[in-house]
Amino acid sequence: MNIPQLTVAVCTHNRAWILGDALQALLDQTSGLDNFELLVVDNASTDSTAKVAQMFAALFPFFQLVHEPAAGLSHARNTALAAASADWVCFLDDDAKAAPDYVETALQICRQGGFTCFGGAIRPWRRDPLPAWFLDEYESDAWRGLTQVTTLPPGQYVNGGNMIVNKQTVLATGGFDTAYGMCGAATAYGEETELQVRLRMAGHSVG
Repeated sequence: MNIPQLTVAVCTHNRAWILGDALQALLDQTSGLDNFELLVVDNASTDSTAKVAQMFAALFPFFQLVHEPAAGLSHARNTALAAASADWVCFLDDDAKAAPDYVETALQICRQGGFTCFGGAIRPWRRDPLPAWFLDEYESDAWRGLTQVTTLPPGQYVNGGNMIVNKQTVLATGGFDTAYGMCGAATAYGEETELQVRLRMAGHSVG
C-alpha cells in the first residue's frame, strides 16, 4: 500500500469528551480512507484522550498516535510535522468536524500546486443550543463565502484550525515558534500567523 500524500494531524489536550466527533467525521470522507494518514498528537493530556484515539486506530489504514509531553499547541504541531508520513500535513482542531469532501478537496489543491500553505472556511457547529444573543459571527467563520481557490493578499491569513502545509518547506523554515499558541489551560494565539509571515518572507504563497 502506497504512503498517502496527505497526513491529517489532530493535536489535542484533554478534549477526550469531543475528540471522537472530530475523528468520526474523518471516517466519512469521500476520498476514501486509504488516501490520507490520520495522526493524533496527544499533547500532555491527563484524561482519556489516548484511549479515545486508540478506539479509531483499527478503522484507518494509516494511523498514528503520538504523545508529546511538552505542553503547548506549537510543540504538538512540530511533533506532528516530524511524525507525519505524507508530504503535506493538514492541521485540524480537535473540535472540528471535517466536511465529507474535505480531504478530497485538500488533495486536489495539493496536487495542482501553487501554495506552500493554504486553508479554508471554518463554520460553527455545536452540540447544545447557545443563548439567543450569541451569533455565529462571533465565532471563526473567515472565508465562509469563498467559492474558489485564490492567493491571499498580504495581511490576510488562514486559520490554524483548518490549515494545510508542505511539510518539508515548513520544517526548513523552522516550524512553529513555541513562544506562541495555546498551552494547557492558558489561552494564546498567533502561532499560525507568525509561521505564515515567515513563509511569505521566504517567497512562498498562502492560499
